[in-house]
Amino acid sequence: LVINQTAQVVALADRLSPVLGSVVLWTLLAAYAGIGLYLGFQYARLPKPLRPPASKESPDYPRYLEALRSRLSRNPLVQGMPLETEADLEAAMAALGRKADEVTRATALQVFLMTAVSQNGILDALAVLAAQSRMVWQIAQIFHQRPTVRELAALYANVAAAALLSRQLEEMDLGQL
Repeated sequence: LVINQTAQVVALADRLSPVLGSVVLWTLLAAYAGIGLYLGFQYARLPKPLRPPASKESPDYPRYLEALRSRLSRNPLVQGMPLETEADLEAAMAALGRKADEVTRATALQVFLMTAVSQNGILDALAVLAAQSRMVWQIAQIFHQRPTVRELAALYANVAAAALLSRQLEEMDLGQL
């Protein structure tokens, strides 16, 4: 979609002037690179996810709790909450979970309204992908950690598969069955 639209804008500018076409092309490429670098920087800026050990009896469990306490102490959404005991940490994580649930519900409502109004499979798929990308980013900000590349790939593969399936269902002629 981006390549197609870029090619059309550059072709239009090129019809006006070959120099203008080149300027538009390089400006758009620089803008895309800048956006990509900015998004990559924002992603890399978030800390890696904390993975709890397999059991509470593990020797790594106290280090995990300390790392979690340190991360939560810097999170403005749980500022002022006690973080001394394990129950306090669980309460803080539950509060963050409630915030993430609010974001998820708001995104679901937004997607429902967009797809109800749109009635176009491709546009719906793009709207869902954009809304879900924004939701993942907001939830990563809430918990102050970045999702792994594998998790992101699985998430976006599921969205893409659902979008393609919905597009195929839209194009299917039920009268031929």
